[in-house]
Amino acid sequence: MYYIFLLIRLIAFIWISRDTVRRGKSTLSCVLWSVGALVIPIIAVPLWIVVRPEDKKPKNGGEIHHLRQCPDCGVYVDEDVSECPNCHSQKLERE
Repeated sequence: MYYIFLLIRLIAFIWISRDTVRRGKSTLSCVLWSVGALVIPIIAVPLWIVVRPEDKKPKNGGEIHHLRQCPDCGVYVDEDVSECPNCHSQKLERE
């Protein structure tokens, strides 16, 4: 029975840590949500489902012409932005 609870905690930890990164949260926020999912998954997982931000990654995996990905943090930003709002990188020049 202990191993089942451990497996549930690991699955919650992996899912929340990957989802926070994909949705463009800061590093500190990713760490806090992931640790919360590992320590108290019964509270952290439903809470994350309620408060998580809109998905910043294209759902179909195809090209979206009005968004581009920051080379440093991976957040999708508008085409006309010159600085990443997440990590403040200046590497968003047009290719």
